[in-house]
Amino acid sequence: MKHIADLGEPMFLCVCKAIRVSEAVDAARAGVDTPTRIRQHFGFDDDECCGRCAEHIDSVAHLVRIKLRQIDGAVAPASAAARA
Repeated sequence: MKHIADLGEPMFLCVCKAIRVSEAVDAARAGVDTPTRIRQHFGFDDDECCGRCAEHIDSVAHLVRIKLRQIDGAVAPASAAARA
């Protein structure tokens, strides 16, 4: 079985709630970066969600942390060069 983190770069993290990876990364910057916090923040356990995201919440959290590092890593060198 593939995990969400193995699927490349999905546009939507949760199709039921139309949550994009970018929204999850923004939430991670605000401290929503653990499986429990992600589940609660986005409501992956409520009646409007199929539960697939909650079922794979560890992979979801892992993907969000990877994307956050990639984005922050891509921004950091450019801003350091601008200061020089």
